Amino acid sequence: MMKSKLGIVSLGILVFLLGGVAGFVTNSLYREHINPPQNMFQPTDVIEGIARELNLDSGQKDQLKEIFRETTLEFQRLNEEFGPKYDILNKQYGPKYEELNRIYRPRFDSIRNRSDQKIRDILNPEQKKKFEDFLEKFKAATMQPPPTP
Repeated sequence: MMKSKLGIVSLGILVFLLGGVAGFVTNSLYREHINPPQNMFQPTDVIEGIARELNLDSGQKDQLKEIFRETTLEFQRLNEEFGPKYDILNKQYGPKYEELNRIYRPRFDSIRNRSDQKIRDILNPEQKKKFEDFLEKFKAATMQPPPTP
């Protein structure tokens, strides 16, 4: 009799612990699915990739890092400005990105175009050709609405 009570209590504790572990694992997987990592590529990875692809010298690489730093700050300021506006527009228009793009996209594109031009300015003619090819591939792969602020 005592053995069966101990067995039932042990089984109950085991089931409780397994339920807790299953809940923890399920919750972790759910959070990863709902909130995937925001930065799949780090700026240093992008800089290294561009530097390697274009065969930049150390001076050009330093200039590229500075261009990325400045551009990152500009995008941060844009997102700080548009963040509250985006929330309002998103509530008003929902998934209608056309209206959001009409307001946000010109500023986003302006920053990106200035950055691209600054990069062109530090390149030699052969590197410029490679950079233009890179931009064409990049733009074709990312023809989507800009990231939300």
